[in-house]
Amino acid sequence: MASDLRAWLHDKELDRYAEAFAANGVDLDVLAELSEAELTALGVSLGDRKRLARALRQNDGPSPEPPAGQADRGQQLVHGPAERRWVTVLFCDLVGSTELSDRLDPEELRELISTYQDAVVAAIVRFRGYVSNFRGDGIIAYFGWPRAYEDQAERAVRAALASLKAVGGLSTRGRPPLRARIGISTGQVVINDIVTEGVPSTDAVGRTPNLAARLQAMGNPDEILIDEPTRDEIGRHFRVEPLQPLAVRGLAAPIAAWRVITPESVATRFEARAARDAPLIGRSLELSRLIKHWDEARRGAGRIVLLSGEAGVGKSRLLEALGEAAAARPVIQLRYQCSPLHGDTPLHPIIHQLERFCDIEEGDSEAARWHKLEANLAPYFRDDPDTITLIADLLSLDINGRPALPDEPPTARRERLWAALVRHPLRLSKQGPVLVLLEDVHWIDPSTQDLAIRFFRELI
Repeated sequence: MASDLRAWLHDKELDRYAEAFAANGVDLDVLAELSEAELTALGVSLGDRKRLARALRQNDGPSPEPPAGQADRGQQLVHGPAERRWVTVLFCDLVGSTELSDRLDPEELRELISTYQDAVVAAIVRFRGYVSNFRGDGIIAYFGWPRAYEDQAERAVRAALASLKAVGGLSTRGRPPLRARIGISTGQVVINDIVTEGVPSTDAVGRTPNLAARLQAMGNPDEILIDEPTRDEIGRHFRVEPLQPLAVRGLAAPIAAWRVITPESVATRFEARAARDAPLIGRSLELSRLIKHWDEARRGAGRIVLLSGEAGVGKSRLLEALGEAAAARPVIQLRYQCSPLHGDTPLHPIIHQLERFCDIEEGDSEAARWHKLEANLAPYFRDDPDTITLIADLLSLDINGRPALPDEPPTARRERLWAALVRHPLRLSKQGPVLVLLEDVHWIDPSTQDLAIRFFRELI
């Protein structure tokens, strides 16, 4: 039977999964019963999961024999085990699809919707969301299932912003640009794997997915509407605008809702999610030790301290208290925040800190970004003006029209950049004490880790 499965997969151009299926005992008799989560665990990509489902819907696809006594019931519906989870649900819909269907040939419409779906799915997957299913041109995704994340609401909102940007940038061949709208809701759901006529899918049941769909429907083009639990979880990571309470069909009372405007620049996760005046409880001994090391550093003896502990014990609040204590006297604080969203982005904490140091904001023009960069960094690199251009390139500024960088191998250019990034805080220390805080290093990207080690060695 395994050879039959291999032949069937080969016919569907999916034979690259034959070994994984065989290694896990998957044959023709159970292939159609695999859930989305199980296919994902076997390494089947999102696109290939959809291709597999489409193949299974065809008459020549293998399907399990119906249980005895059910052969005459027509459509077979099989429910997997249900699971109760706290998730954030994102519902994205294409605006004006009815008008598009009236103007476009069906093949053109299919191609356009496929392009839109691919753009949104790419944004969702980038932020570790799970695409549940497609409803017409609507896309439903879960954040927090099958894998839970403490920042799942933030991930959903970032995916929504990325989706709107991607959809707006799609080529429409002279037609008006595509636009979408998104609703996001967070709460308890019951998630169930379902197999209908051999096609696996995942469904979340509860108020949360329904509210996400309702919020989407009530939004304007290019808007993201979120509910109160989502607003609470994202903290200060985004600038949002409160709306008048919304009367949602099917709900007894109006609900609070917000419109997402733009991401906010915050130094740390603690600053984004916690009350600034939250009391420090039971950490006076640890704080006194940190302050002791800081006082030694102020006197000229560089210090490196590792603060570790289980999640939730108050490490971020303790560092916040250290920063507050250090600020009682003149001090330069540099905070480098590692992020689970950017573990694969080289030097993300460095880039984010440089933007804050130079006061570069999201809406700044290219000229304004250049002006801020030069005004804030040039005093520290007068001996090597090329450094400003190197850092500008790191920050994705347009360096065309600037003095050309020397023609050198990439490794040599990288070495010059890294040397400059290490020199910057060291030269700042000539003006006064510098407190460097590198937070959440368990999420550090490899490039930042290498650079941090190099910086530490300069202090030893």
